[in-house]
Amino acid sequence: MRIAVCNKDIIILEKIKNMIYLYAEQLKLDLSVECFSSGEEFLLEHKKYNIVFLGYFLNGADGLEIAKKIRKENFSCEIIFMSEKTDFVFEAFKVNPYRFLVLPITESDFFCALDDLFKDFGLDYPLWIKCGEDT
Repeated sequence: MRIAVCNKDIIILEKIKNMIYLYAEQLKLDLSVECFSSGEEFLLEHKKYNIVFLGYFLNGADGLEIAKKIRKENFSCEIIFMSEKTDFVFEAFKVNPYRFLVLPITESDFFCALDDLFKDFGLDYPLWIKCGEDT
C-alpha cells in the first residue's frame, strides 16, 4: 500500500508519517509513506497512491486544486484533508474526500480515521509472487 502525505509544515509531515508507521506496525501492514512539502512536488512524482493525506495550505497551489488533479488521474485514491482551518470544508466535498481532520491531530483521532477507512474499504490487496516465469 502506498501512502502520500503532503503538507507545507515539516513537523506535521513527520508527525503524520510516524503515526502511519506506528499504526501499520500495530496491524502488521506492509506500506510505504512518501512525504511532500508542496503540491507541485507531489504531482511531479506521477505515482498512484492508495491514500493521500493532504494539507489545504500548501506551498504553491492549494490542497483543493491538488485534490482535483488527483481525482482526474486516480479516482480510487482516498483523500484525507488536514487543516487547522475549516472554512473550505464544504468546498472540499466537490472532490469526494474520505475525511477531514482538523489540526493538530491526536493519535486517537488519526487511528480512528484509519480504522474507519480500512473497515469501509478493506485491507484486501492482491499479493503477486513471481517464481521463475509463473506469477
